[in-house]
Amino acid sequence: MKKLLMICVLALALLLSSCAASEPTPKANLADSLEIKEYSCVIDKQFAYYVAFVTNTSDKTLDVEINITAKDADGNMVGSGTASVLAVGSGQTSGLWTTFDEWKSIDSFEYVLNVKESFYLPIKDMVSFDHSETDSRIVMSATNGGEKDAEFVWVDVVFLKDGNMVNFREIMLTNGDCVLPAGQTLTGEGEVFSQYDDLVFAYNGRIHK
Repeated sequence: MKKLLMICVLALALLLSSCAASEPTPKANLADSLEIKEYSCVIDKQFAYYVAFVTNTSDKTLDVEINITAKDADGNMVGSGTASVLAVGSGQTSGLWTTFDEWKSIDSFEYVLNVKESFYLPIKDMVSFDHSETDSRIVMSATNGGEKDAEFVWVDVVFLKDGNMVNFREIMLTNGDCVLPAGQTLTGEGEVFSQYDDLVFAYNGRIHK
C-alpha cells in the first residue's frame, strides 16, 4: 500500500512539474522598448498639432499605433485622434501625428500605444536622407541605396523655437506610385511660416521582405 502511495505521489509531482514547464513565458511589452518624445502647438489659432516621435530601442522591427486623448484643464475629454506607422527599425525614430480643432479647450494629452512586430523590413539601413533650408522652405531628399523599392517614404519635421514646437511639416519622398525605387533619389519640400531655431526629424517607410 505504501509502495502504491509513493508511486502516486511521484506521478503527481511529475505531472505538476510538466505543467509548470509548459506554461508560456510572458511576452515582453513591446511598447516598453519605445522612447517617446511628444510635441504640440497651436497654428494660427485654428487647430492644434500633436506629434509623437517614437524611437525603437529593441532589436525588432515594430509597427506602432497610437491613440491620443486631448483633455481640458478639468480632465474632461475634448478630442481624440489615432495614428500609425509601420516598420520602425531598431534604433530608428519615426513619427505619429494628428490635429485637433478644439485648440482653445486643450490643456493636456494622454496616449495609449499598440505595438507589434512588423511583417515589413525597415528603411533605416537602406534609405539615406539629406536636407537644406531657405528662408521660406525646407527641402528634403531620400536616396534608396538598397536593391528593393521602398514604399510610403516620408519625413516628419518638427520646427522648434527655444525648445518649443512652433510648426510641423510632413514631406513625402516617393513617386506617383508611392514608391522610392531602388537606386533613385527623390526630393520634396515644405513651406515654413514660423520663426525657428532648431529642427527635429523622424523617418518613415517600409520595404517588403
